[in-house]
Amino acid sequence: MPRIIPAPGGSGGSTFGIDNAQAGLWVPAGAPFVAQSALAITPNRMYVVRFVSPKSITISKICFCVAVLASVNDACDAGIFSGDGATLLGSAGSTLGKLNGALGLQTLNLQAPVSLAAGQIYYAAWAGAVGGTSVQTTQFVTRADMCLPFGTAPPNIEAAVKDPGIPIAAPMSVNVAGVGQGPILALQT
Repeated sequence: MPRIIPAPGGSGGSTFGIDNAQAGLWVPAGAPFVAQSALAITPNRMYVVRFVSPKSITISKICFCVAVLASVNDACDAGIFSGDGATLLGSAGSTLGKLNGALGLQTLNLQAPVSLAAGQIYYAAWAGAVGGTSVQTTQFVTRADMCLPFGTAPPNIEAAVKDPGIPIAAPMSVNVAGVGQGPILALQT
């Protein structure tokens, strides 16, 4: 059963995320996401998802899941932005061989490790190019307006997209219209 990480100084009523009781692995708690499905990515779009790090940790990998292979060897990239979206803290860089090679879990190694501070806001980002039939990834699915109740810009927007988005670059400069899905990402040490 996932372990809930309480807010610092809190009694457990307010939470930052779920670490699944596994050292070195953390995934967002899930809100406001309502379902998951295998969906095609939009060509050359960067997807970003807000999270608050439940503990201080240094990550070196970002994982995602391929549900249906791309028809060509398209590039993808993943990274971490600061909470205000102005700074790209690290990324894997444009990487080939992840979208048409094998189904299942794919790992992108960051070019340099990224240190996350407990209780700080960050954005995980993923982008993929499409030169043939688009890859389908395991994605969160929600109503687009559920990503906007606290604001339409970092550090308050829950999820967003940027067009064009590959390679990932700062600043985030998100487009908020039509955000209803995006790849589920796992951050690893």
